[in-house]
Amino acid sequence: MKQGQGLIKFIAVSMVLISLYYLSFTVVGSMFDKAEASYIEKNVSNLKGNVSADSLLKVSNAYKANFRDSFSDKAFLDLFILKYTYKDISKFRIKLGLDLKGGMSFVMAINQEEIMRALSNNSKDPVFDQALKRATAMQTGSQDNYLNLVADAYNQIDPNAKIAPVFAGLSNYQDKIKPTSSNQEVLSVLKFDMNAALGNTYNVLKSRIDQFGVAEAVITLQEGTGRIIVELPGADDIQRVKKLLESSAKLEFWYTYDNKEVAQDFIKANETIKGLNALKKTTAVADTTKKDSGTNALVNKLTSAPAKKDSANDKSNPLFEKFSLNIDPKTGSVFPGPILGFAATKDLEKVMEMLSKEEVKKDFKADVRFVWGAQPTDAEGKFYPLYAIKAMGGQPALTGDAITSAQKESDQFGKPSIGMVMNPQGASTWEKMTELAASDPIGNKSIAILLDNVVYSAPRVQNKISGGRSAITGQFTPEEAQDLANILNSGKIDAPAKIIQEEVVGPSLGQDTIAAGVFSLMVGLGLILAYMLFLYKKPGGLANISLVVNLLFLLGVLASLKAVLTLPGIAGIVLIIGAAVDANVIIFERIKEELRNGSSYIQSLINGFGHSYKTIFDANATTLITSLTLFFFGYGPIKGFAITLTIGIFTSIFTAVFLTREFFNYDIDKKKEVPFTKSFLDKYFENVNFEFIGKRKIAYMFSSAFIIIGLVAIFTVGFDLGVDFKGGRSYVITFDKNVEAPKIKENLDKILDGKTIVKAYGQANQVQITTSYLYGIKENAAESNVNDSIVLSKVYEGTKAEFAKAVNHSDFVSSKVSNFRKIDATIADDIQRSAKTVTLIAMFLIFLYVSVRFNRWQYAAGAIAALLHDLFFTLGLLSLLKSVVPFSLEMNQSIIAAVLTIIGFSTNDTVVIFDRIREFVKRNPNEKLEKTINNAINDTLSRTTTTASTLFLVSMVLFVFGGESIRGFSFTMLIGIFVGTVSSIFIASPIALDLINWFDNRKKAK
Repeated sequence: MKQGQGLIKFIAVSMVLISLYYLSFTVVGSMFDKAEASYIEKNVSNLKGNVSADSLLKVSNAYKANFRDSFSDKAFLDLFILKYTYKDISKFRIKLGLDLKGGMSFVMAINQEEIMRALSNNSKDPVFDQALKRATAMQTGSQDNYLNLVADAYNQIDPNAKIAPVFAGLSNYQDKIKPTSSNQEVLSVLKFDMNAALGNTYNVLKSRIDQFGVAEAVITLQEGTGRIIVELPGADDIQRVKKLLESSAKLEFWYTYDNKEVAQDFIKANETIKGLNALKKTTAVADTTKKDSGTNALVNKLTSAPAKKDSANDKSNPLFEKFSLNIDPKTGSVFPGPILGFAATKDLEKVMEMLSKEEVKKDFKADVRFVWGAQPTDAEGKFYPLYAIKAMGGQPALTGDAITSAQKESDQFGKPSIGMVMNPQGASTWEKMTELAASDPIGNKSIAILLDNVVYSAPRVQNKISGGRSAITGQFTPEEAQDLANILNSGKIDAPAKIIQEEVVGPSLGQDTIAAGVFSLMVGLGLILAYMLFLYKKPGGLANISLVVNLLFLLGVLASLKAVLTLPGIAGIVLIIGAAVDANVIIFERIKEELRNGSSYIQSLINGFGHSYKTIFDANATTLITSLTLFFFGYGPIKGFAITLTIGIFTSIFTAVFLTREFFNYDIDKKKEVPFTKSFLDKYFENVNFEFIGKRKIAYMFSSAFIIIGLVAIFTVGFDLGVDFKGGRSYVITFDKNVEAPKIKENLDKILDGKTIVKAYGQANQVQITTSYLYGIKENAAESNVNDSIVLSKVYEGTKAEFAKAVNHSDFVSSKVSNFRKIDATIADDIQRSAKTVTLIAMFLIFLYVSVRFNRWQYAAGAIAALLHDLFFTLGLLSLLKSVVPFSLEMNQSIIAAVLTIIGFSTNDTVVIFDRIREFVKRNPNEKLEKTINNAINDTLSRTTTTASTLFLVSMVLFVFGGESIRGFSFTMLIGIFVGTVSSIFIASPIALDLINWFDNRKKAK
């Protein structure tokens, strides 16, 4: 009992001190949060009710930044040698995930096809082009490295095709790639440059996020997948963040055409488009030389003649239905300058499509290239300007490579702008550009400054500019100007990245989740402590002390590792509390067994602890396999659950086994005994002898019937697949009164083409809306943002009538949408594939472990049979109940985590029985195996029932108090604990017995 006593005490004391140190930052952080909230409230209270919710949020964020800056280096709290600055608090406090704090998370996919094209110097080789396109398409259904997919694509197109000729002649690869190099040799060389480009994109994005100012931002590059995960707890301006992330920072300076030089050409373009449309409709050649009254009106406007007010919008003018020329509406004269005209947001793509037609291009000068302005010209933000740049040669006169620094400044009118400083070569080029523009014979010309192919500024140049300084001016907010400067300073992204998954959690929903999670944690802990005292009296009290210390260690380790605590993580803590009791139950039941057999008190302790170690190790090893599988193959918050579960397994073993043992040693040193009195359960489990094995065929029949019903339900009824598994957009809307989900669905179906699922979400005034409207179409980043706005506007239109008090669109977006998720088809496919992979890997590893530990594969087969029983039984019941229960059973990552936790628990239970079988076989090798197994099941029945009831109790607490976000998770756990307990008794051991008998009989027959 006393081996390593000094080491255990040293580790325990050290862990307590370390945990208290790291947790102190969380305690002080809570004090800081309260002081910060008080400071903000004091400064913005007079604005409430006088400004919009959006404006109030921006002002509050400004005061928040000011408060944090004031304590960035100065101590917020000074305790002797410990000084708590905001920087230290942010670094070491337990970080809260998005579901607890609110904020945003994004998964970005880097365009690896673009990287390959850039590395090949935009090769036009047809096989190379086709292979890249095919490899990109194959990415949707594969998690393989992109270069491997390129190799596979080459083999599919032409097994004899060589990649080497595409790269061999390029200066970068002259010494690395020869014309005779094999495809694998070429791809090995390219792998370094591909990884460098991916790393550069990651570093640029990380630099931008660091400058953005979110204290607890997390940005992670997923090796091999070309994906970057960005988490921004507390961030609330989604459009600002998306612009920051998706900008590639390709800065270019171009000469522009003046409106007077191009305006007449739009008349010809309109006629060409009209002719093309007529040709399309009638399949006859249109006479495009004939002018109608609408066209004559436009000509009159351009020659300063009077014209009808609406002639530019005449229905016979297809271009001018979508595009308005920049002309004086009274005189019809053309305004000078670089702006050619305007189009509404919804028409930008259509106008560009018309102007990009080959027949239309002939109506303009050969080097004209049209680009839109970055900022709207009207207060409502509905109309954008069009520019024409001189693109002869296809290369800009000057690029962002010449910029050495950028910073937010103010222009001559005090408005925010971005000042830029150039290197000597750039300064010289800029001086020549401005001199040429200023001396243009038509008049002072403008130079357009493009960032990512949109015009941010097009200043008119009156004199040459020396010294290499320039500025980007426009209608910027201070935040936009600062973000743009940060983007330019962080550098250009060579590999464009697209957002394929996004989630926004409102701070109010986060606070509600924290309250629900902490309350469920406290209630669960309280019930377990009371349960252990009730069952074991003083030994239960000692176990409870270990349990509290375990919680301290677990939180301390999470803080020291800078782990992020999510709601599934809190669920993991609650489950760890329940699972930690299992080790003590195993030990205490063995001690009580030894006492019943007549051993002395000290000998009973020695045997009880000694015989329990192997069982506890095996039981926790299978749970560890499950948690590590979740960690390595899971996504998002599920990783938080896996981290918590993994750490909890180790802290639980230490406190439940070694620390509890030290408490007994303390009493032994004091010549005291800790009495193990009989509990009310003992009278039910002492000398119990149920015939479990003899009734196994009945159990097989019942289980088979339920599983068949479940499988039929799975393949016919199916599941409510959330956006995790099918992609789309999901919103949680909070109303100011109780609402009815079916009525909201009826309204939204009319607007969103019936592509909606609406369900109550926890409270009577909350609903979750999931829609596939405008989902599944190919879109770039700009189109994706437009579609997001369209869908959200339609959701607003379909729900605004349900508010008791009228709410405008802006306040709806900022304060009523509590949660937003969007998942691209690519990542939805990956999540589905990952869920299947995680389950199969966990089962395979458990099979290997049980086979090795128990020396017979039949035990492993019995364990896997029980797992499959639990899996199909649980999933079948979820399918059957999805439309019956009054809460969401949406199939998502949390449900998968619950199913895998059930797998771990069920195996844990099964292993405890197997361990007792192994012990009995060694003790009585000649006893009939059927009797041995039945005795082992009966002998562990007390432990099985106690552990199952404990876990069921904490899962019930999660279900009742944990909040809507994990109600499906906890309900699945409740089903799984019951089913897992049944399968460990009636399925695992009986099947192992039948397989052993079958195998042994075959050997005898031979």
